Amino acid sequence: MVKIQEKDFIELDFTGKIKETGEVFDTTLKSVATKNKLNDKATYKPALVCIGQGTIFAKLEQGLIGKELDKEYTIELNAEEGFGKKNAKLIQLMPTSVFKKEKINPQVGLFVTINDKMGIIRTINGGRCLVDFNHPLSGKDLVYEIKPLRQITDKKEQINHLITAELRIDNYKLTGKEGEFLISFENKISKLLTEAMRTVLIKNVKDLTGETVKIK
Repeated sequence: MVKIQEKDFIELDFTGKIKETGEVFDTTLKSVATKNKLNDKATYKPALVCIGQGTIFAKLEQGLIGKELDKEYTIELNAEEGFGKKNAKLIQLMPTSVFKKEKINPQVGLFVTINDKMGIIRTINGGRCLVDFNHPLSGKDLVYEIKPLRQITDKKEQINHLITAELRIDNYKLTGKEGEFLISFENKISKLLTEAMRTVLIKNVKDLTGETVKIK
């Protein structure tokens, strides 16, 4: 019987809901996404996480430690454990002229990006808009339904996960076998990014998989 431990690589399905309303805001399951009218263009598949590395909320990781594979669990998070409490400083009054300069027609409920910050227009009154730059789910208590599916023990699959998690790119090649893996990249942008992350990536691979990798 496999019980999940810290640093285990686990593939899992999950569905996240707002506790108060039961509204589904995220899922790995296509059937749940379709039923709840989520983005039908997104790819829905099991998530792969390394327990304890911050891929998902800390309380979800802690809640999975000691649990078994192929069983369903429900874990509740208060607002602070999820997307954080509402910050009043992030709710700002802005003149509508700001939006017109950006060729945006302000409407209540519209998501906008101002000065590289994403917010939602809450009200419009007297030539001014009240824009909330908090995360849309801040201040909400959450419920996650999680089912760990399998433990990933293959070293190559583990390293692939760490590369995509650290660098958020997929145009690379991982070759070799245990004890002698080589990472190579297909374009200059990826190589520059890799140089910046080289030390962190190599250290994480060593710490979490026990493998040493070289970067070409």
